[in-house]
Amino acid sequence: MTNKRRQLALLVTSFICFILPGNSQILIEDFESASLANWQVIKDTAEITLSTVYNGTYSLRMHRPDIGDAESLIIHNSFQGNNGSYQYYCLADGPVSDIDFLFQYLDASNYYRISYKPLTTDNPELVLIRRLDGVDQVIDQVPPKFGLDVWLDIRIDRFCSGEIMVYVNDELELSVIDRSHTQPGTIGLSAWTSSSYFDDISFTPMNRTVVTDLSETICSGEFFPVGNNRYSESGIFSDTLLSSTGCDSIVNLELAVSPHFLVTEVDTICRGQFYLLGTDSLTESGRFSQSLTSQFGCDSIVELSLTVTDQLFTLLSDTFCLGESYLFHRDTIRTPGTYTQSWTTAEGCDSLVQLNLEQIQPSLDIGQDIEWCFREDPSLMFTVNDLDTYLWSDGSNEPNIEITEPGLLWLESTVQGCIVRDTINIINKCSLQIYVPNAFSPNGDGINDLLLPQSNSPPTNFRMQIFNRWGGKVFETENFNLGWDGNADDAELAPDVFLWVIEADDQVLSGDVLLVR
Repeated sequence: MTNKRRQLALLVTSFICFILPGNSQILIEDFESASLANWQVIKDTAEITLSTVYNGTYSLRMHRPDIGDAESLIIHNSFQGNNGSYQYYCLADGPVSDIDFLFQYLDASNYYRISYKPLTTDNPELVLIRRLDGVDQVIDQVPPKFGLDVWLDIRIDRFCSGEIMVYVNDELELSVIDRSHTQPGTIGLSAWTSSSYFDDISFTPMNRTVVTDLSETICSGEFFPVGNNRYSESGIFSDTLLSSTGCDSIVNLELAVSPHFLVTEVDTICRGQFYLLGTDSLTESGRFSQSLTSQFGCDSIVELSLTVTDQLFTLLSDTFCLGESYLFHRDTIRTPGTYTQSWTTAEGCDSLVQLNLEQIQPSLDIGQDIEWCFREDPSLMFTVNDLDTYLWSDGSNEPNIEITEPGLLWLESTVQGCIVRDTINIINKCSLQIYVPNAFSPNGDGINDLLLPQSNSPPTNFRMQIFNRWGGKVFETENFNLGWDGNADDAELAPDVFLWVIEADDQVLSGDVLLVR
């Protein structure tokens, strides 16, 4: 049996698992005898009172408002305790009040103290103080939750393993581990200035039990020690010991006795490495056998199947999109080319990887710009087929898109693994329609005084010519908004029929008009 296992067997009591209660509650003082015969008054003033009582008829009042060092202190004459649960009830009623409970009081220089200074007092706090060789040290503290004129139920759980837990009205407020004082001591009550009251002080002896579960294996012919017992056969055993902290310790041992056995191993190493089997250094593949000592110190025969792995070479080819990057192991690549990396395989061997990387630039073509007259047909259905993915400028994801207004239209898709986009312009363009009146009367009455063509939309290019019945040109304009007033060479023409010819965009129109005076 190895020294490590022997040490483990001796230290099994160091893991705290649960608490077992001890004897029933002991009433230290309820003050109902109306006497302080069991107490030693260290600093005045302490008196039995009827005025403020938690339970029964009497309680203890402590106060010294008229003295500079305004602390009162009493110590119980006969109580002795350490591990267990202290419980007391207290109340404070002054602006500088504080309530102190002393436990494991050995002498004036060595004890623990719980000091409660309520809300609205000059220095509100709940504090756990250790006095060691006359020096006070705060070992835990929190702000208080209750104010003056409130009876508080304060409980202090003190265990052999060093824990001190303080509860106020059944809520855990302070928790520390401290083993400065372990021997039994008495209790004390202390207050500062204004009145503080105590009632119903009790103590419940308690102890912690350490439970440790062990699962151990020894070789046949050996033993496993737990305390003073030595176990050499397989089975489940339980022992009760005393831990290093003075707590009870239960050790549950599940023991297996291992015989001599055969071990079959399969392993792989890299070329240039070696495998140590016993005292042999193996560098080639094969099957080997060796008589060794097992992990439990038992004799065993090891049969090894060893594989020696050569360096690996891997050739990779891949592509990435223009404008993007490629992650090769931990390297970010932005240009095409050939790259190499030295990696480590699962067996820990060197592995050389060569990457041939090509940059591609696929394209997408959804056609030419489209001219459409939305006045004549308010909806245009546009389709692009045979793509893997679709994302139109309106957010739709189908091959078809319904267009209801002019503007830029784009489609984004995935081609050869790259995201590409193409854009076309939807142009609102309708066929030009021109209307020319068949008569006009330039007589100055404001009605039909001009021969002025009308159209469904302004033409880009325009020219209008007016001819008389003999073919003579009497008027010409390239301004669509400039009409003919029936004059020629600043002279009024006589009523007659005239020929007009209009060239507008890609159209040539002609007709006649009657001039009426």
